[in-house]
Amino acid sequence: MEILYIFLYVLGIAGVAIGVTYLIKKFNLKKEDVVDGIDIGMAIVTFAKNVAVDMGTSKEDAEKYGKLAFDTLEFMKAIVEDNKEKQIQEGIVYAFEHAEFFGIELNEEREYIISTLIKLVFNVYYAIENCHT
Repeated sequence: MEILYIFLYVLGIAGVAIGVTYLIKKFNLKKEDVVDGIDIGMAIVTFAKNVAVDMGTSKEDAEKYGKLAFDTLEFMKAIVEDNKEKQIQEGIVYAFEHAEFFGIELNEEREYIISTLIKLVFNVYYAIENCHT
């Protein structure tokens, strides 16, 4: 059942990214007009946490995953890398290494959840950050 929640969670976040990108292009907006004063990474992670809680995940668990995702995103933003896939892989390794610090015990299912969450958060961040009209 947790996999279904994660799938719906991923679809929700991807939908937001697609919607923001569509609106930026349709109305010829600049990225700054849309996200002025907003920490994009924090907004994405907060939205993801709220979706997870709304779908029945405990607030405590959503908070743990959210903190790990935000910390990992900050790490990934600091990596100077031309290869986005390599940047994502380094972020996933970082998240796995730091999961215990955030109170998350890794197993196969949680590794899948974390790797999917990291890919999704980074891709949405990357799409919004690099959106050109």
